[in-house]
Parts: sequence; C-alpha cells; structure tokens
Amino acid sequence: MKIGDAEYVAENIDVVRRNYKNRRFRKRHPQFQIVLPFISGSRKILSVGGGAVEPSVIKATHLIDIAPNAGELARFMKWKGYFKVGSSTDIPAPDKYFDVAVCREVLEHLPTLDDVKKTLHELDRVAKKWIATTPAYPLGPKNPERTHKRFLDLETLKRLSPKDNVEVLKIGGYNYVKKT
Repeated sequence: MKIGDAEYVAENIDVVRRNYKNRRFRKRHPQFQIVLPFISGSRKILSVGGGAVEPSVIKATHLIDIAPNAGELARFMKWKGYFKVGSSTDIPAPDKYFDVAVCREVLEHLPTLDDVKKTLHELDRVAKKWIATTPAYPLGPKNPERTHKRFLDLETLKRLSPKDNVEVLKIGGYNYVKKT
C-alpha cells in the first residue's frame, strides 16, 4: 500500500467522509467501551487511520491517515492535534514515541495480508502499547462496507501479529489485538 495509490486513497477519502456524516452514531460505538479504558492515562496518543471522528473521541495527540480529508474533518470535530497524511505500514515516528496507538477498523481495509502484518508491526514499533480492531464476522449482509477487503479471523490475526505480549480476542462483534 502506497500513499500514491490513487484508487486506494480515493476509497479512504470516501470512508472518512461517510463516517464523518454518521459521527453521532460513531461516538457511541461499542469499541470505544474497550478502547477508552485501554488508553486511559496515556499522554501521547496516536490514532492510525482514525478518520475524522476517532481522534476527538480518544483525545489523540496525533493522527495519521492515508485520506487527506481526515485532518480537516477532525478539526471540524474540534480536535486539536498533529495530523500527517501517511500509511499505517510506514508510520513516520521514532521507536516507542507514543504511549499508545489506536488502529480501529483499519486492518480489514488494507489491500494485502502483508500490509496487515506491516501495520501491526509498525504499531508495535512506534507505541509502548497499542490496540487494533476489526469486525469479527465475515463479509456479507452483516458487514456491507464495500471497502472491506477481507475478514480477519483470530488465527490470522495471531499469525500476523508480533509475538511478544500480544493478546488476540473476540469481544462482541469485534476482534481486538492488544499489546500491553
């Protein structure tokens, strides 16, 4: 996945726009019941692919998103952090720079399994602890998002994740990969 991949970037610009329009629903998303306690007390918080809504909900200090409209729309949500257009597979930050990184509902959008693996390893590199989420049900009627590339089951997530202190679990309709 490259920032210059026009079709992929256009897809994600559309996802960010649609999620922004549905922001009232998104703020009450059940994943935040898991994510918010996980990040509690953290000072430097990175939102990876968080779009417009997530950075303000989790009080992220930094946002990286491949969609250039994410930063502008996040600012409409009163978010006041640092935004960088970039890829989850190559996060422009020093090792362990962030206290915590959140990569919520990004993995299923990535073009290849290699990109999923690179993203999980980048989270591990740039953050002291991190959490990533993905739907726990296959593509189809329950998961109609047209930009989802694949379903990631628990075994696949375990195989692609870094091995040290990583927990992979299903809670409700979502899979969580956590490094504590």
